[in-house]
Amino acid sequence: GLIWKTLLTPVSNGAFNFLGVLLLAGFGVSFAGMFRGIFKPSTGFILGFIFLTGLCIWIILKAGKPERKLSFAITAGALFLTMYAGIREILPAYNHLFSLRGHLRAHLKAEKQLPSLVVCYPHLWDSAPFYLPDAEIVSFSRNEKSLLLKFLNERPNTLLLIKSGKDRKELVQELPEHLEFYAGVQPGTVTVGWVRKKSSDELIGKLVP
Repeated sequence: GLIWKTLLTPVSNGAFNFLGVLLLAGFGVSFAGMFRGIFKPSTGFILGFIFLTGLCIWIILKAGKPERKLSFAITAGALFLTMYAGIREILPAYNHLFSLRGHLRAHLKAEKQLPSLVVCYPHLWDSAPFYLPDAEIVSFSRNEKSLLLKFLNERPNTLLLIKSGKDRKELVQELPEHLEFYAGVQPGTVTVGWVRKKSSDELIGKLVP
């Protein structure tokens, strides 16, 4: 369409061309991040609207062949705003979703206790021993789920690092009746939580019709 035709039109002003590529990339990242859950839909729409508006203005200016000084000033300003949006919104959201460190710190701060035993499922998170050097780290694969359930049954009050989504949902559903999984912070790609015994009131409540 018009956008691609304008982007690929050879002109002498490379800085202004770079601005068009930058705005188009920002627009794509905004909606890709929103659909991947990196940041909230409202944030994705706002960022996408800003980049799309900038791209429309860029097309109008490009058609008018702006002077080199003007195009450079506009490019520098847009680059600054893009970097600010990335540092202010995108990087923190990405870190929250994919970084194990943030989830561990938030969870341990809320629980106010350090684990002596940590279980990883369905694979070992390499950073877990680094952030929890005093804890015993054990990992189980998907093929070892039955062994994991037996392990958790014999050793409750265990900190579990589990992949969010299907793996977490299935494992929680298959926990023994007297165990529960408690995650006190909003999960990302990995969920951090405690596998522990249910209170006696909860167990008795299930027996009462």
